[in-house]
Amino acid sequence: MISLRLKSSLAIALICFVLGCCTAFLLTTNCSSPSKSPALTHAALLKQQADSLHAHYHASITALEARNKQLTTELQSTKAELKAAKSKTNTKAAAIKKIINPPGYPAKELIKKSSASPVSENPTLQNCDSLKILVGEFLEETEQKDSIYEAYTLQQDSLITGKDEVIVLQENENRNLSFLFKQSLSQQTILEKDNLSLHKKIKRQRSAGRWLAVGSAIITGLATHYLSNR
Repeated sequence: MISLRLKSSLAIALICFVLGCCTAFLLTTNCSSPSKSPALTHAALLKQQADSLHAHYHASITALEARNKQLTTELQSTKAELKAAKSKTNTKAAAIKKIINPPGYPAKELIKKSSASPVSENPTLQNCDSLKILVGEFLEETEQKDSIYEAYTLQQDSLITGKDEVIVLQENENRNLSFLFKQSLSQQTILEKDNLSLHKKIKRQRSAGRWLAVGSAIITGLATHYLSNR
C-alpha cells in the first residue's frame, strides 16, 4: 500500500512537473519581447538615406546660391559700367555730329565772322583736327563699351544658368525624397500589419497558456482524487 501511494505521489509530481514546464514555456514565450522587425531596420535605413540626400542637395544648392549672389553683384556693377560707357559714347557721337553738321548762321552774321577772322586762322583745319581726335576717342570708347557689354552678357547667362541649376537640384531632391517617403509609407503599412498579426498571435498564446493552466489544475485534481480513492 505504501509502495502504491509512493508511486501515485511520484506520478502526480511528474505530471505536475511536466505541466508546469509546459506552462512556464508558454508564459515565457508570451512575455518575451519580439525580435526587431526588419521593417523597423529598413525604416531607419530610409531615414538615414533621406538625411544624407538632404544634406547633399542642401550643400550643393547653398554653394550655387552663393555663386549666384556673387554673380548678381558683379552683374549690377557691370551694368553701371555699361551705362557710363554708353553715356560717354553718346556724348562723343553728339560732338562728332556737331562738327560734321555745324549749325547754320544768318548771312549777315556769317559775313561778319568771315571779315573779323584773321587770314591766318583756318576754321576748317581746326575742325578737322578736333574731329580726328573725337573720332579716335569715340572708337576707343565704343570698343570698351562693346567689351563691357560682352562681359555683361556672359554674366547674365551665367546667372540664368545658375538659377536653372538650383531649380533642377531642388526638383531632384523633391523627387528623391518623395520616392523615399513613399517607401517609408509602404514599410509603415507592412509594419502595422506585422504588429497586428503579432498581437493576435500573442493573444492566442496567452489564451492557450491560460487554458493549459486550467487544464493542468483539473488534471492534477482528478489524478489526485483518483489515486486517493484507490
